[in-house]
Amino acid sequence: LRVRPSPYVNDVLWSSLGTNRFFRAVRTFVVCLAVGALLFFWAVPVGFVQALANLDTLAKVRGLEFLAPAGSMSTGARGFVQGVLPPLILIIFFALLPKILRGLNKLRAPSTYTRLDSHVLASFYAFEVINVFLVSTLAGGIFKILSQLQADLNAQTVANLLGSSIPGQSVFFVNLVLSYALYQYPLKALRVGELIISRFKVWRSKSYF
Repeated sequence: LRVRPSPYVNDVLWSSLGTNRFFRAVRTFVVCLAVGALLFFWAVPVGFVQALANLDTLAKVRGLEFLAPAGSMSTGARGFVQGVLPPLILIIFFALLPKILRGLNKLRAPSTYTRLDSHVLASFYAFEVINVFLVSTLAGGIFKILSQLQADLNAQTVANLLGSSIPGQSVFFVNLVLSYALYQYPLKALRVGELIISRFKVWRSKSYF
């Protein structure tokens, strides 16, 4: 028998109280699988952001010569596309994430809003660590040395090249932190995530008629 203090009445998620323990466990398992799949597929836009930040080096890769015009852009335009735009796109994508995670974790039928918020924060933390930190670092490091890997691909070379290219990702993370500092309040005021989701709901409701 486990005893815990009763939650505040406004904190109770009444729609979840009728769910028994077995179905709650099944729902939790399914939601964990869904969040894991989303974590995997969320690496695609993160990889795109890193590709955008490394257009100069990708243009030198065999088969990607069509990106060469990116090198002929003016210094200001290239700085905007490779320095300002990637962190901004990443921030917008991650502005959508809490709403999606909240909807998924609500399917777990938590008994309180506090518990729901803790599930959302735990999921969001996994996205921040795995996608923002690990995937961004590895993808950016690999994109910088992709042309060199085509010439000489072996384990020792890959390790040496990654060891020299990954520290350069610090520039991207400095830009990301500055972008968060400069864009956080404007984006909160615009409520980009809520705006995109609401427009999608309007489009979906119109498609039924």
